[in-house]
Amino acid sequence: MVARPGGGPRATQAPGPPGRERATGAGRRRDAPPPRPRARSNNLYEPSIEYQANPTGDADHPGLSIAWGSCGHVFHLDCIQRWHKTRSVCPLCNKEWDFSKIEKILPGGTPSVD
Repeated sequence: MVARPGGGPRATQAPGPPGRERATGAGRRRDAPPPRPRARSNNLYEPSIEYQANPTGDADHPGLSIAWGSCGHVFHLDCIQRWHKTRSVCPLCNKEWDFSKIEKILPGGTPSVD
C-alpha cells in the first residue's frame, strides 16, 4: 500500500504476467489489436435473428432464405438485403456484391430440396 496525499491508503497495481505489456486505460494490452465489432449471427440453416424476433409465418419471408455472393460469403437474405440498402459490397471482404445463389431453408433448420 502507498500513502496518498490527503488521505487513506491506495493499492498499487501489480505488474502483469512476464512477457506481456501492462494493460492500457481501456483494459487492453498495448500490443493487442483493437477489438473488431462483432455482428450478431446464428446458424445459417436456422431462420434469421430478425425473423425469429418477428415471425410472420410467411414461407417466402427473406429470413427463411440464405444468399451466396460471388465472393463465396453467405448471409441470411433479409440481412444482406438490409446491408445493401446503404452499401453494395460484401460485409466481410469488401468485394462488389453479386448474388450467385439464393436457397430457401426450412424452419426446422435444414436446406430445402427443390
